[in-house]
Amino acid sequence: MKWIVNTAWNHPKGMDWQEMQEELNEGMKSADPGMNVHWFEIDKTHQGSVAIFPSKEVWENMRSRIEEHRQKETDDKGVTMTYEVVGYVKAEGSS
Repeated sequence: MKWIVNTAWNHPKGMDWQEMQEELNEGMKSADPGMNVHWFEIDKTHQGSVAIFPSKEVWENMRSRIEEHRQKETDDKGVTMTYEVVGYVKAEGSS
């Protein structure tokens, strides 16, 4: 069953979306198969993220790598997470 991780981030110095896309591309190279990540702008200093994992187990296997990346962003850029919610997909739709 798919597992969702939804987060929001504060970027006090603003965001460089080209740089962020490059970082995401690089990070996805080592991601487990079947993952999808969507980053979106909330406002000029806040970014949202929706990550879809094929299962909770895949998320658990990747969690240490994710936490390392998050810590690096905090240490290097002052980026901080404002919230995180996780859970199983219970309903889904597409057109």
